[in-house]
Amino acid sequence: MALSQLAFSLLPLKKQLPLVWLSGLFLAARHLGPQVVALYSLPPFLVEVYYEPSGPTVLRTRSLPISARLDAYADHLSLPCS
Repeated sequence: MALSQLAFSLLPLKKQLPLVWLSGLFLAARHLGPQVVALYSLPPFLVEVYYEPSGPTVLRTRSLPISARLDAYADHLSLPCS
């Protein structure tokens, strides 16, 4: 059974990260000031991982519904050509 977005967001960061690293699919990354924000698919939702690249230290995560607008990532996605 898949973990719900709410259940994921209630977990402490140290329990969220192994789920993202082991079960998530990396989609894109973007810069937000000095931070890097990596986007992962962890169905049935998405997860943004905010980190300081000089560490690299994970600062926080943010879960999003799978239907979230991803305009901030539009320039960073590369889709396969058919």
